[in-house]
Amino acid sequence: MEVTPIALLHLVLFLARLFTSVEGFKQIAEVQFSGEEFNEYVHHYSNHPLPSDRSINDNRTIFLLGKGAEILVKETGEIYQQNFALRKIGSIGEVVINSTYKFVLFVENTQYRNISQLTVVAKLGYGPNVSSIHATVLSTDFVEPASRNCDQISQLSNCTQCTELGRCEKGCVPLDPWLKYSLKTQRDIQVDKVFTKFQFLEAHNAFNNRADMYGVLDDCRWPPPYRHSWVCLANQEFSLTDLLDIGVHALELDPWWCFGQIRLSHAERRAVGCAPVDRPYSEGIRELGDWVRQRHNSGKIIRIYLEDGLDHTKGHDELVNGPIREYLGPYLFSPSDLRETFSGAWPTIRQLQKMNKTVIFATDGSYTHGGEFIHQSYWRESPVNKFTPYPDCGNLSITRRFYSDSTNYGPIWNGPKATGVILDFAAFTKCRVEYPAADQVNTKMLRSAVYTWAEGEPSQKLTLDSCVYLSASDGRWYVALNCSTQLYHACSRTNNTDVWVISGKKGSSSGVNMCPEGYTYDVPNDGYKKEKLLESMNGHDTWINVQLYLPLLINRSL
Repeated sequence: MEVTPIALLHLVLFLARLFTSVEGFKQIAEVQFSGEEFNEYVHHYSNHPLPSDRSINDNRTIFLLGKGAEILVKETGEIYQQNFALRKIGSIGEVVINSTYKFVLFVENTQYRNISQLTVVAKLGYGPNVSSIHATVLSTDFVEPASRNCDQISQLSNCTQCTELGRCEKGCVPLDPWLKYSLKTQRDIQVDKVFTKFQFLEAHNAFNNRADMYGVLDDCRWPPPYRHSWVCLANQEFSLTDLLDIGVHALELDPWWCFGQIRLSHAERRAVGCAPVDRPYSEGIRELGDWVRQRHNSGKIIRIYLEDGLDHTKGHDELVNGPIREYLGPYLFSPSDLRETFSGAWPTIRQLQKMNKTVIFATDGSYTHGGEFIHQSYWRESPVNKFTPYPDCGNLSITRRFYSDSTNYGPIWNGPKATGVILDFAAFTKCRVEYPAADQVNTKMLRSAVYTWAEGEPSQKLTLDSCVYLSASDGRWYVALNCSTQLYHACSRTNNTDVWVISGKKGSSSGVNMCPEGYTYDVPNDGYKKEKLLESMNGHDTWINVQLYLPLLINRSL
């Protein structure tokens, strides 16, 4: 029987309870704070009131309870010898006036990366010098959040288990074998492209996901248009790990310095919008490191885009670089690798895989925290509503990122109207957009990114002798039962592989090159090239030359 991380966590907590006497138990802490910290918490919780059973109007009580919740989570972690992070304050009840409180808190176990409900009864008060909080934990209890029906977006991905908020539990997004293999195929046939021209499917603001307790009050229904009253604060439904697992290998993270550390926050200038319950940046990077180190993820290239700047991270270079070094160090392709190994010219995907340098960090400007791990911007950025579809497509010679925005703040902001959203990826794959950055990514949406295999293909096990043709009727790949079947060959121009024709006569899938002079028997390795080939086929099924990639395609493990 497989033992899941969640099951292990509950076993740990159960054993901890056996050896911890709740009755009469006390865990005491004295925590110092600064005036700046006091003001920051008061400002936040004045604008986002604490869920207390009574009205709180004085700043001292606001800070005591807001900061006190964090202290209690840390102290409870020490009791159970676990590392917990506060993700949401559910409720605060006053047990003894101005003295003892009952907190219901949602906490993340940073080792197992699941979220549980914690109830803590504690005494809270200020120390004698009024620059510290005195906390005494009187009792604690964990409750596993009840499962319930999945919300709409989780349903689109056939999520197998959802939290009491209707959000998909981490690790519960099922993997569609056909979709997984089709996206792998599209990565494999691009293996000889330089990194900056490789197409990644991207999750815009990937950190801002409901699995990590962002947007807990969201009530909007996908897809837009929205009602004016709806709230949609989270850009994504699924965790970083789940997004990577389903084939989204480009993620955006927004680091901000607020509440005493670097956090992943959907904030604006001067960290407005950053919250003390936002996830620590270091935990997000650690999650990426855990994914990269999994053996079945070996060779998968991932791109991490940091939307950053001096106003974001306030010059805390080491707090940004440190977690990258600790959790991803051996796998990083650094700016020095680019300069010293490739003289500043970006390598191909195959070269990166050979070096086992599979993680690339880049920022949208020149704020690289010293340039130890983070590359400067090399792409052009535009909102989705500036995109022009095929056959126009815009400038194909540059690296492009089109970003969407699904957020909606009632009548104040409507992201789909102001920025646009990606409802499917097909138009962006046809135009070879390197980074189509979508919101609310789900497996149904990802199916629209497939431009290679037809549903159910490959219908037989691939071997080094397999042959594949492109169907003129649906524009998809099929494995041929007989490689001697007479079909035209797909031919790309030798000096410009965006130009395609078919051979002048038919032949078997292999053998002599039947392409006209100046052309090569080839396979279209992106959606734009496939469209150009389809236009030249005149309704004829056509052999495509997958032979060079069969060693990769045979391997289904990636």
